[in-house]
Amino acid sequence: MATNGTNGTNDGYQQLDVVIVGGGIDGHAVATSLRRQGHIVTIHKRADFAGEVGASIPCAANGIRWLEMWKVDIELGDPVLLKKLYHETNFLLDRGNITGDPSKVEM
Repeated sequence: MATNGTNGTNDGYQQLDVVIVGGGIDGHAVATSLRRQGHIVTIHKRADFAGEVGASIPCAANGIRWLEMWKVDIELGDPVLLKKLYHETNFLLDRGNITGDPSKVEM
């Protein structure tokens, strides 16, 4: 049985064995939340994590706020200058923002 994460007591929660398909920021966010509630979590990703060189997980300003709430030390990562971001339809979504720094993202 899992605990509620606050006082270590069992309040009727049942520990689950969860499989998450997708290793992007969404998959990691769900895994973090579930593990903090005492669940067993396995992440499956199409590509092997160990074989990636220079890989990154894009995270906009709102995502950075969640990482800070979870006490992830974002200073350990290097922000990337985002020149242009296009959708599959070639529609320009963003230009010139710095990922990893919510204070510099225009809303």
